[in-house]
Amino acid sequence: MHELSIAQGILELVEEQVRRRSLSSVEEVEIDVGRLAGVETQALTIAIECVARNTVMENARIVRNDIEGEGLCGDCGRCFVIEELFAPCPDCGSCAVRVVKGKELRVKSILSNK
Repeated sequence: MHELSIAQGILELVEEQVRRRSLSSVEEVEIDVGRLAGVETQALTIAIECVARNTVMENARIVRNDIEGEGLCGDCGRCFVIEELFAPCPDCGSCAVRVVKGKELRVKSILSNK
């Protein structure tokens, strides 16, 4: 379950920002998770809850933004929604499709009441 290591990485990043900004607590952590990032979102939610216990994130609200997959065809130029990696272009059938959205996995913001 690599979601646990992702959750630990999020906690480490939040703790680093708490130290840098001399914060006392964290109210909210907002994360972007692309649907093509290979992350099981329910497992990530549970993992975050587990690693947050007895930390600055314990009472923080976790806001998860699910980012749809989007591909751009290198042959015909069509931009379209994709559900999985390596999806062919629905117009021309080309496999020269570049993923332009949906692989994100990042902490977007950390909010605190100081």
